[in-house]
Amino acid sequence: GGGGGGGGGPRFAGSSPILRAMEPQFRFCTSADGARISYAVYGSGPPLLYASVFWTSRDAQFTQGESRAFMDALAARMTLVTFDRRGTGASARDVDDLSPAAEADDIEAVADAAGLRMFTLLTVFDCLAAAAHYAIGHEDRIHRVVLWGTHTGVSSDWIRTVREDWSVARRIWAGLVYPEGPISRQRAFSQEVKENVSSEMAARRFEAFNQVDFAALLPAVTAPTLVLAREEPVAARQRVMSLARLLPNAEVRFVPGVDAAPFTMHQPIVEAIEQFMGLHDPGLGDPGGGTAVILFTDIVDSTALTERLGDAAFRAASRTLDERLRGAIRGSGGAPVDGKVLGDGVMAVFSSAAQAID
Repeated sequence: GGGGGGGGGPRFAGSSPILRAMEPQFRFCTSADGARISYAVYGSGPPLLYASVFWTSRDAQFTQGESRAFMDALAARMTLVTFDRRGTGASARDVDDLSPAAEADDIEAVADAAGLRMFTLLTVFDCLAAAAHYAIGHEDRIHRVVLWGTHTGVSSDWIRTVREDWSVARRIWAGLVYPEGPISRQRAFSQEVKENVSSEMAARRFEAFNQVDFAALLPAVTAPTLVLAREEPVAARQRVMSLARLLPNAEVRFVPGVDAAPFTMHQPIVEAIEQFMGLHDPGLGDPGGGTAVILFTDIVDSTALTERLGDAAFRAASRTLDERLRGAIRGSGGAPVDGKVLGDGVMAVFSSAAQAID
């Protein structure tokens, strides 16, 4: 388990005054089977779609101290799009289909509604199956995948406890997510789960989770993938490595701490995501050093193409191409250089050759 809102502390703890002025825009969209999905858009920059756990909500994560600080940190350099999973929070509560395929449709509905052409997908714990389903079928839209946490499965005894004694189950769960406390944080987590998901929905979620064959699913995910996890406990590190070996294009990074939630001690997590997306770049804005890769694009045989299409049609096609090129550049972690339109070409800056080639 992992990832509640983090509980105690003042609202917006850790946010700068500028970030406090930024507020998420809450919206709704409709998935393929008609389920209404609540989502939020926050910040600016290259898009990051955050598919979170089923036991929290956008409202909880944007109004509680530690989780809001985590969101603020992500949105400082990215357009953060996140949503309430079906059966949770403000999304449709009464849903029958909890399959990874249905939730992959939810991801697509949110991405379409938010206008994301290409994006990095951040997923945690039980949403990994849905994210993998989506990534496998949408290689043209997924730029990168970031995974927080590991799949371990849950026991039938645990599912029975969830159904029969929801209060006890939540207290046990809170201790697993925040093993070092404090008690106030564990209580806040338990209350957040109670408010956002029913015991029956939680039990169904765990049952669906156990049915996923990750050994068959994950090898088909070809997108570059960053697997992030805490350094402790050691057993969790071993599970992380086992999972990463299933992904053909994965790298693993461990960050300090023992909490299962990404909100506590979140700065190393945010920095790792920024680096993976090509945003943590000392060469662009820090004269102290680093690498800058300059990319120029140009239309081949543009003179002959203009004669064939005519001036007006060529200009219209060039404008469309320019917009799509700039979107692809940003999606690969680069920055188009405004004002540097060179005839029918575009200039862009990247922090690595690999990003520019992508």
